[in-house]
Amino acid sequence: MRLPPFTWLPPLPFLGRQVDTIYHCRSEIARYNIEIAQSQQHPAKFPFLNSAFIRFNRRLSISLAETAIRARIRPSWTLKQGTDAGDMIWSNVSMSWWQQFTRTAIVYFLVATLTLGFALPVAIIGSISQVGYLANVVPWLSWIGLLPSWQLAIIQGVLPPLMISLITAMAPIILRLLASVQGLYSHRAVENNVQFYYFTFLFVQIFLTVSLSAGVTTTIEELADSIETIPTVLAENLPKASNYFFSYIMMHALTTFALTLVQANGLIEMYIISPALDKTPRQKWMRGQNSGLQKWGTFVPVLTNVASIVFCTIYFGGLWMIYRSYPPKLSDQGLGVGGIFFPTAVRQLLTGIYFMELCLAGLFFLVRDAKEHAACRAQGIIMIIAVCFTALFQYGLGHENWLSSRLSSKPQLAQVSRGRRMRSPAADIWAFQEDPSEDKIVTSARPILWIPKDEHGIAKDEIYHMTRTHCSIWISSEGAHLDERGCITLDGKPPVVRGDHASMT
Repeated sequence: MRLPPFTWLPPLPFLGRQVDTIYHCRSEIARYNIEIAQSQQHPAKFPFLNSAFIRFNRRLSISLAETAIRARIRPSWTLKQGTDAGDMIWSNVSMSWWQQFTRTAIVYFLVATLTLGFALPVAIIGSISQVGYLANVVPWLSWIGLLPSWQLAIIQGVLPPLMISLITAMAPIILRLLASVQGLYSHRAVENNVQFYYFTFLFVQIFLTVSLSAGVTTTIEELADSIETIPTVLAENLPKASNYFFSYIMMHALTTFALTLVQANGLIEMYIISPALDKTPRQKWMRGQNSGLQKWGTFVPVLTNVASIVFCTIYFGGLWMIYRSYPPKLSDQGLGVGGIFFPTAVRQLLTGIYFMELCLAGLFFLVRDAKEHAACRAQGIIMIIAVCFTALFQYGLGHENWLSSRLSSKPQLAQVSRGRRMRSPAADIWAFQEDPSEDKIVTSARPILWIPKDEHGIAKDEIYHMTRTHCSIWISSEGAHLDERGCITLDGKPPVVRGDHASMT
């Protein structure tokens, strides 16, 4: 390999000093291990953050502290409920309030742009579900009416849900990327924001946009004849969009059942992607552990969005049957312990109730009798009142993150965390109900190099020379070997630190 001429440049061909890759990387690892160990022994030399970590004796104290901060301290000081070191995003702890506000505003704008930007292609796809009506209105689509009924059923029923699934497949990745750069303080908060963003995206695209596009498609000819009858025509034809939702739920349910039973994702990852991309035992082991994992922030909104549709009983009945034997494999199980995803999902379910009540109110107000008088005005007013009661119910759900001060508290182990000097006017105070751990930069153990055994003894020789020349490098070949084709085969878990040293065999 060639070293770059400057440290800030990537390696360039034909430029820089040429060195042996193994010897150079070995010496660099040894040097970094020594520097990291020395830095971990002197944590006071790390830069101070603008956050204080406080350990409360009682749960009641958290609510009282929150009240005191809101009443007596400027808004730039905030109180956040902490979890543990593994859930914290330490790089965002020192972020000032205005930096987080700026990032949040930019992320909201990008999420709104993404959500609205998908409206046009999704609307076009939604109109395909009513292509039979379009064939009678648009002359150049008249050939569709000549197709056999089974082909027309596939085009209207199977094709739109499949195309929408493909076109929105990148949305979860983009939304999680935006949430990760928002400046949130914990992985749990990131997943909760992804849940909110993804549900908004799904509800707008799969529910609203498709309903409007599929319903309006069937009224093009009537709308062109008389503008005055637009409300009545829409009220009569928008319910025809239910054909799409029947197809969407059935396709989604059957796809979920098939992928769960066959485990297609795991087969593709382990037998196609892993041999092509995984070059080390640890990479292969991590892919096996993460195979089939689903993130909380993108798993829950799909179910919540389906629950907002009236035909969801079939879908959830099937999920109940399949998940009894094959429960979903969710990553970061600890994120679900805090119970923040379920309340968010319950509040999002009310979105479907709001739209149902508003649509019913609109339909009631549009109903006319033989004398063209409003015949269901009272029912429409009742639905408006129902919307108000639903809003009051949602307001009274009590979705705060902090316990009420009226609740009784249980004594907790007392501990006061180490204070940190403020370096900016704004600061965060972190409330821990369990012992707060140190930053993983300070407490993380030295990593162990994991190489596979081989029948020629190359790995054994490398371990022997590395342990003699660099005592700061831990290396092991336990649990992995090369087969006769030179492919990595795993026999166990990655090696772990035992006591003060790693097992080296």
